[in-house]
Amino acid sequence: MTEIYPPKKLNSTFGLGPDSLGNRSEYKGNELIITTKSWGALEQPWTQEETIIAQLGYTWVTRWELNKPYLITTIFNQTNELVGIYCDICSPIQREGISFTCYDWYMDIWKEANKLPSMLDEDELAVALQNNYLTLKEAQQAKATALFLVDLLKKQTK
Repeated sequence: MTEIYPPKKLNSTFGLGPDSLGNRSEYKGNELIITTKSWGALEQPWTQEETIIAQLGYTWVTRWELNKPYLITTIFNQTNELVGIYCDICSPIQREGISFTCYDWYMDIWKEANKLPSMLDEDELAVALQNNYLTLKEAQQAKATALFLVDLLKKQTK
């Protein structure tokens, strides 16, 4: 059985990973923040399905849009080539002071450059529901959001 923990709070000010070279936030009005994270040296590269997604010189550009139930992170390598798109399914994004926040709802979408998207962590969503970390309504919303994003990303592949 997959072991999980209560939903993790995500915050636009702190970014989506350990801070190495820092985050930059660009405010696009009151409802959108674009954060850019440049990665420094890591003990070992982070991977997703055998594709490196974080190592020295990689950049993550994340879109935090108020009230959306997802974050979209576009990943670039050291030469600014698209590596892929990673979507975190989450509670609707809210504003807290100068930051945007949400709670990670376990499911994710991964789309490697020039490939079709895939859903990740459906097993974690099921365990979260069993452990009462999410309500049935929240779990259904997470699944519906994941299906929406897969469809959206498939259209971008064509």
